[in-house]
Amino acid sequence: MTNTEMMTKFPHLGQASDKHLTHEPPDFRHEDWKYTHFPQFQQYKIQLPSALSQDDRTPLSVPKIPLGDDTWIVVVKNGVIQPNLSQLPDPSSGISIRSLTEADVQHSEESGLPFGALAMKHGHYFSQWAMAQHAAGLFIDVKKDVVAQKPLLIQTINEITEAKQVLPCHHVVRLAPHSSLTLSEILEGDGAGMSLSVYEIHVGIGANLKHNQLQLWANSQECIQQVLVAQERESQYAHFAYCSGGKKVRNQLTVSQEGQMAHTELTGLVLPGRNEHLDNQTLMRHISPNCSSRQRYRSLVGHEGTSVFNGKVYVDPAAQKTDAYQHHASLLMHESAVSNAKPELEIYADDVKCSHGATTGMLDAGEVHYMRSRGLSEIQARLMLQEAFVRDLLESLPVESLRSWCLNHCVERLHDLNRLTD
Repeated sequence: MTNTEMMTKFPHLGQASDKHLTHEPPDFRHEDWKYTHFPQFQQYKIQLPSALSQDDRTPLSVPKIPLGDDTWIVVVKNGVIQPNLSQLPDPSSGISIRSLTEADVQHSEESGLPFGALAMKHGHYFSQWAMAQHAAGLFIDVKKDVVAQKPLLIQTINEITEAKQVLPCHHVVRLAPHSSLTLSEILEGDGAGMSLSVYEIHVGIGANLKHNQLQLWANSQECIQQVLVAQERESQYAHFAYCSGGKKVRNQLTVSQEGQMAHTELTGLVLPGRNEHLDNQTLMRHISPNCSSRQRYRSLVGHEGTSVFNGKVYVDPAAQKTDAYQHHASLLMHESAVSNAKPELEIYADDVKCSHGATTGMLDAGEVHYMRSRGLSEIQARLMLQEAFVRDLLESLPVESLRSWCLNHCVERLHDLNRLTD
């Protein structure tokens, strides 16, 4: 598809391009980018999504997860679907998965907001930049009243060959009224470049989306990701983030409750190690009455690792009867570990129930001593306490096979972080 055809089909692309040209990338002077900015971004070169995906039979290094036949699988390499490695839903299932550039994603009663509308309204500089580049990606469409009989797993592999290269991707997910889907993603990459992704997600009236993202970036990889969600009335959206590895990773999750009686669950676990910087940002926008949200994030930070959490709950004057909860906890594994956390409440309604908090600290020496008095070594005692710190979050993963795999991966990760700490 030519640039002219793209601009005609998707007018928001032109608006994103115009807006991008009039702005500079955010830096440390912007509060939301105080700890995680990319000062040399304008020097990055674009890697085309199809550059390394001409052969869909190329062997891929994907995580070995025993999924069996009860899961649909989509393998995406450098922004392009690999059909020979994927197990896509049958068209009769009511679930459609296509390349974004090939899909008809214009506005309709079932599909919700126009293409690009969320990124233009709530996207930051990098999301709008990705749109302006006509980034490739996926369009996932769940039809009205369809309840997915299987979970859907996306395995994303980004191979960015050179430093100072950026691979932009743009994904659109739409759930029509009263539909339901469990969508999981495993994201990994090699090289010293940057993965830049924007997600536009529309959850229709009474629809239910469980969205799980497991980021397993190499410690040379940079990543900027923004997930933008619009919820209609009586809808449910649950997001689980597992972030393990990455030189510099910035995740922004923005959820807008557009209709009454919507509910949102946001859960995250971050495990940065040496010379790794992992940043999670959330913006929970309560703009309709009688809605609720829950946020639980935890960071377990290794030697010379850095964790950032900035979470805001915004309550509009019209959002009476809002019930919102937010909490972040950091466990530092070494004196050199760094955690920056700032939970926020911005409330303009007077009939609400909102709370937030944050804690940061190291393992209690008394607890470690107690465990050692029961015959455990110091490393065994620390690992047991650290695993207890994160286990209840991992239990919230809705896919059993993925939950078991993630727990094992987390335990291995904790072993590695403790070795680096010694």
